[in-house]
Amino acid sequence: MMLLAWLSLLGLPTSGQEHELLELLLESLTLGVEARGGPEKWLRTRAWWEMSHVGNRPAQARSYYDITRQLAPKLICEIGLNGGHSAAIFLAAAGPSSRLVMFDTMAFSYSNWTVHALEQLFPGQITLIRGDSTRQVPAYFRGAEPSCDLFSVDGDHRYRGVRIDILNAIAATKKGGVLLLDDMQRNHQTRRAFDEVVASGKLATPTCQEKVNIAVSHIHRRDTTSVKTLSMDWCTAKVI
Repeated sequence: MMLLAWLSLLGLPTSGQEHELLELLLESLTLGVEARGGPEKWLRTRAWWEMSHVGNRPAQARSYYDITRQLAPKLICEIGLNGGHSAAIFLAAAGPSSRLVMFDTMAFSYSNWTVHALEQLFPGQITLIRGDSTRQVPAYFRGAEPSCDLFSVDGDHRYRGVRIDILNAIAATKKGGVLLLDDMQRNHQTRRAFDEVVASGKLATPTCQEKVNIAVSHIHRRDTTSVKTLSMDWCTAKVI
């Protein structure tokens, strides 16, 4: 169900409320992961020091939501699950007629719980493909016409892996479809790979939100007394 429909069902006004409800949805996923997570050291703080996620970056979450609402994708494809925050954003924005195909190694203690939570929130809309995305994406789409309307790439952050992921995502996405890429800071290997693929002519109209400063609390999402400031970049581009 789209967030606008949830607001209507609750009898709440939609103007100015959609992004607030989105934050609550993402916060619930964060709390669930932290309650059920295992030995991962980043779960010790609300900022998830080494695995920061879009669920605690409100400006980026709103951007992802608005991009998805405008595109209205029927098939969403994603590399990289982590806490399930971006998956929840995409499905909440796209509505109940959309589907999500997720590629992930399921390596964290909370990975299975995260998938279960998403399936409860969005029943019948999620297909999970376990394993290395550099192999599983081409295997899943082999022999089929490109079908993804929106493809989010947020898996391997090393140059070779992310470049392969980007190229595989392009091959699986319809012409005119959109790639959405996280962690695109200019000094990162992820951005180098993205820029090279754009320069090769495989992607058009690249647009990046750059140096967006986001204060992430170590305590809870409203706290301003103990924060970690992130400078985040994310990019979109259309498949030619």
